[in-house]
Amino acid sequence: MTVKDVSLVGFCWGDFWERFGKQWVECVEQLDPQPERILLFTDRKVDLPFGWEQRHTEQNTIWGFLNDDIPTCETEYVAGLAMDDLMPVDALADLQLGADVIASGHKDSLGNVNIPTRERYENCLDEPWFPLSGYHVMRSDLPTRIPFRPVDWCDWVAMFEWYQHGISIHFDGKIRQFYTIREGQYSQPKNPKLARQNINLMRNLIRAGNVVPGAVWPPVLL
Repeated sequence: MTVKDVSLVGFCWGDFWERFGKQWVECVEQLDPQPERILLFTDRKVDLPFGWEQRHTEQNTIWGFLNDDIPTCETEYVAGLAMDDLMPVDALADLQLGADVIASGHKDSLGNVNIPTRERYENCLDEPWFPLSGYHVMRSDLPTRIPFRPVDWCDWVAMFEWYQHGISIHFDGKIRQFYTIREGQYSQPKNPKLARQNINLMRNLIRAGNVVPGAVWPPVLL
């Protein structure tokens, strides 16, 4: 069985393929249903199963990958899987497409479960933590419409802009990812204090007025 209009997308640079490539391939192979396409963006050529597609990327940041590589996917939707994360076998089952973002849950390697809710999202300007913490499937053109900012926790920053611009989100409550917390993971901020300051800045800018979309930092108001 195949999930139409969805690409499963991975990305890696540095030594992540050597460290996690085998587990990533095994995880994707066991998914049932399978995505329509499987793409891996890498900084070097690697061996992939027959029928999977590899594309070269010059990016070595999460926001660069999201802005430059995701919009090149030919399917309407993309489901990401980092090299060091895993998914349950039925991770792509029962996907209700149609919204710009499908917000699902994840379980992290410490045993914590995060499931986004509409109530928390609609209260995002007052929430102390990331209301959309979990797993997301999104339209492949979303980074073109609202680019991710070149800062750590760029998904949290983007969420404020999604909220401002009325991006449609479907909340389904299903756990679709096993998220690994480890030293050196791509999403780990080099300066957590600065990352938090950037979150607070974007929150205050959204409260103040309309933020102009763009892959720049700091943001500017209309």
